[in-house]
Amino acid sequence: MLAAVLWVAYASPVAALDLNPANYFKLTYEPVTFDKTEVAAGETFHATFKGKASCTKSLPFSPSQATINWRVIARHNASGAGLTLNESYVISIDPFPHKKGETFEINQTIPLNMPSNAAPGDYTITGQLIEAKVKILFLWQGVTGSFPKEQSMGTVKVIGPETAPPAQEPMPTASESKAPALASAPAPAATPAPEPVISPEPSPEPPETNINWWVVLLLIVLVGGGIAGITLLLRHRRKES
Repeated sequence: MLAAVLWVAYASPVAALDLNPANYFKLTYEPVTFDKTEVAAGETFHATFKGKASCTKSLPFSPSQATINWRVIARHNASGAGLTLNESYVISIDPFPHKKGETFEINQTIPLNMPSNAAPGDYTITGQLIEAKVKILFLWQGVTGSFPKEQSMGTVKVIGPETAPPAQEPMPTASESKAPALASAPAPAATPAPEPVISPEPSPEPPETNINWWVVLLLIVLVGGGIAGITLLLRHRRKES
């Protein structure tokens, strides 16, 4: 993949010149590195690739710009099932070295996402070339067919639930190991609520009897008349005696 990135600018569309990229530059590059070599399904990790191209001979018609579009896939080593980790990633090289002594360095880090349906196991990571093109003067020229279609980038391992290390249970503290377990006290029995006592309503007091004034007057007359009669009777007896 890295070689394709660096060869893009030297694959001239001018057929009459019959330029061979190997005659114009020297390529050195480092192996692709991953920030993680063991990942879980659905996890994102990153790949970094570095390289350097030195122009050993000036090009008669050098490209001013180059782009390369590629994808990254992972293939299960046991089943051969393929998964896409990065659908499309474009590298733009502008300006591109084309004179003797000029160098071009690549230090790119790209994200890779392991799909959630990835089966556990070892996977080979591969870069697949989608399109490569160069710009000479004002025209873009496709050069995809001039470069390798794939390039191995390395291997990673997908960890599944059965391969993940078991979770460690917390160790009991000294106080927990020595202190006996206390039995929980039984809950107190529910006391039935007393039924409300209904007091009988008090009997209404009899209404007070109002004595009319004429009754009082009649009693006075009767008493006074009796007293007067007794007095007259006593006087009469005294006269007779």
